[in-house]
Amino acid sequence: MDTIDAAQAREQDRRDAALHRFRDARAAAQHDAANGICADCGAPIAPARLAAHPRAARCLNCQAALERRAGR
Repeated sequence: MDTIDAAQAREQDRRDAALHRFRDARAAAQHDAANGICADCGAPIAPARLAAHPRAARCLNCQAALERRAGR
């Protein structure tokens, strides 16, 4: 394998590892949200919030902070 091929292989390995970490993190966040755990702070999502928004991934405080940062 020449130097260019080796560098390309290392770069592809780095990208694959990053994608794998992203997918693992996303799956963990989805699992936590399904169990009523905030994806941002890890606190339980209030039952009333889950009743109103069953797919809520964040507690009310984290959702409000996210919306403030987004300018809503």
